[in-house]
Amino acid sequence: MDGTWFQYALIIPMLLGILLFRGKIYVYKYFLPRLIGLSVIICLFGIVLWFLACFTALPPTSTTRLMWTSGEEIDSYFGLFYKIQPITVGGTSIWRNTSIFPEAPMAAVYYGIILSLHILVIKKKDLKSIAVLTIGLITTVSTSAYIYVCVLLFAYLSDKIGGNGLRESKLKIMVMLLTITSLVFILIQIGTNKITDSTSGMTHLDDFVQGFRIWKDAPIFGFGFESDDYIWQEYLSYYRGGLGYTSGALFLLIHGGVVALVMVIVPLLAWVVVSPSKDSTYFALFLFLILWTVVVQNCGVFILCLSLGYANYVWESKRLRSEWNAVRGNRDISSTN
Repeated sequence: MDGTWFQYALIIPMLLGILLFRGKIYVYKYFLPRLIGLSVIICLFGIVLWFLACFTALPPTSTTRLMWTSGEEIDSYFGLFYKIQPITVGGTSIWRNTSIFPEAPMAAVYYGIILSLHILVIKKKDLKSIAVLTIGLITTVSTSAYIYVCVLLFAYLSDKIGGNGLRESKLKIMVMLLTITSLVFILIQIGTNKITDSTSGMTHLDDFVQGFRIWKDAPIFGFGFESDDYIWQEYLSYYRGGLGYTSGALFLLIHGGVVALVMVIVPLLAWVVVSPSKDSTYFALFLFLILWTVVVQNCGVFILCLSLGYANYVWESKRLRSEWNAVRGNRDISSTN
């Protein structure tokens, strides 16, 4: 059985059962904060080791083989940072911060989702954790990471504006605009350079174009999740050697058609259908942004968020039903009096 079908047909229901069994209070007050706290610690160590490795010539603690691609030996720093992807920024050659992951975009996706859980789901006012995760994202030197930072900081700062005095609100608005403007400028510069000067950027554009062309030949059920060899031979081999889908949504459409994509869209909608709020809507849109721009459909923390979407739907449905029953009971009492 293909891993993707296994995850969506078995793992998500199993996670949903565990979440429902432990209950909303445990998940929101204990499990998610502990997951975020552990991630922040790992991110912090990764940042420190990245800085020391790039700017102080700190020797590696060991070497390991990068089985993700070439199998070559790479330097490891306690398994919390790896020298995998060098990049030149402003004429200076540095390493991208991959943290514990085999490539920078993976680190960006993980820490981006963790930051979104922190800001939009459990809503803790912990600026230190937000700062660590933001720095971790920035040091990946990944275009997607800068998009995540812009989107999430905008959500965080906009939420802090309401409910204050006019003067304080104006100050916060100015800070937010300056922050977002700076981040957008950096994003445009990096994105433009990546697309015009790198093979990776052009490959991503090709992925979108070719992905839609492939999908339209099997739009409903796709080609199957074990059809990579066929797709490579029939569609991809003539324009580049290899499979590297840029978009998780396109990956699902190509392999499982609209049916597979719906399996992801439903739990995202579940975040906003029962009890819509600005934060839940923003969180669902953020997850869809990640799904559209990164091959994330098999990422563990993304799968967890899908299961959490279903669980949140169940919890909110019960809460609303309980409130409705209470209101109806009060009305019945009033009518009898």
